[in-house]
Amino acid sequence: MVDEYPKIRQIQIIPIQSGGEILVGLRDPQELSPQSQMVVMSRDAFQIVTFFDGSNSLSDIQALLTREMGGVLFPRAELERLVDALDTNFLLDNERYAEALAAYARETVRKAVLPGRNIPAEAQELDTFFAQVMQQAPTPAFSGRIAAVMAPHIDVSRAMPTYAAAYGVLSAYSQAEIFVIFGTAHEASPETRFAFTRKSYETPWGVVPVAQEFLRRIERKTTHNLYAAEILHKGEHSAEFAALFLQHTIGKKRPLQIVPVLVGSFHDCLHNETSPREMPEIREILESIAEVAEEIGKDKICWLASVDMAHVGLRFGDEAEVDDASLLSIREADMDAIKAIENCEAEEFFQTLMPHRNRYRICGMSSIYSLLCMLEESGVQGKLLHYDQSREAESGSVVTFASVSFGLGQERQ
Repeated sequence: MVDEYPKIRQIQIIPIQSGGEILVGLRDPQELSPQSQMVVMSRDAFQIVTFFDGSNSLSDIQALLTREMGGVLFPRAELERLVDALDTNFLLDNERYAEALAAYARETVRKAVLPGRNIPAEAQELDTFFAQVMQQAPTPAFSGRIAAVMAPHIDVSRAMPTYAAAYGVLSAYSQAEIFVIFGTAHEASPETRFAFTRKSYETPWGVVPVAQEFLRRIERKTTHNLYAAEILHKGEHSAEFAALFLQHTIGKKRPLQIVPVLVGSFHDCLHNETSPREMPEIREILESIAEVAEEIGKDKICWLASVDMAHVGLRFGDEAEVDDASLLSIREADMDAIKAIENCEAEEFFQTLMPHRNRYRICGMSSIYSLLCMLEESGVQGKLLHYDQSREAESGSVVTFASVSFGLGQERQ
């Protein structure tokens, strides 16, 4: 039975260039089914989809399209085929989608997404690949305890030295038992601040367990539902990259647990020129995490922000391609932000972005802010390990990223 009142859910909308024509691809970011595929359509068909808001019936939409065609009856069968294609791929907010969400909620393990895509799927091949990445790790001038790192989540092949620098430091100097990962929630709705999960993370090497006691203690301290947006973990790559590198670098030496926390948007705070900590939910959850870390013992905890920095160019909605001059400007802005990050000052970092409203789209802004809140007044100091820019000539765009270590006994260069 076709939905008479179809409602499109929050999905990825991807422009596709095909033979001189621009098509539109609609994709389920959570990949609720292994059989889910991107639904590609013309721009005219996509305009029809915009009417699928749950308030318009197919009869209403058919009548509207018939009027637009000058009275020529628009075939209802075409509308039904479009609805069926969307429903088959879990792109509609309906009972079938709700059942898929419920099924995911019952699972105890978050299945791996990245292996077999941009990294090898088989355990041995993946181990070889990560070993080659880590061979690029520098030897840091450091003596002391690493409290946290900031690392990328871009495709590994585009940022090997940056990944290696961050996880090389962790491997050499962290003795933590629990790694709290602040990852970017790329597909979060505007109202979602944080998405926690109780599910362990699957990798080709086995399962990375989640620190359940850490989560239970946070649950007792907060009035908010930590798992309301748990589904965001299913298709999100930011925390998965961190889990993979942690398992390769730390998990080979000793048991570890993770607390994957996907962080949503704080952009409303930028536009309102207010500190995120003035928002009750943000303040309460960040304070709860910090209190639990104190209770368990900070020496047992390591913080990790799995983030990228600037996203600029045609691919990200800008009107002009990036050029050498704009790359220099982006680097200068990134270095201003990194200076505040090295100072472990959450508000200073946020203030560097506020005047221009994060014009270069640092996608990890909220995760970095959350990490810095954990480090304030701890006595640790940040140090930039590696910075780079990955330019895409075909799309006239660039993504930037950096690795930063935080600890006692390290000196900035």
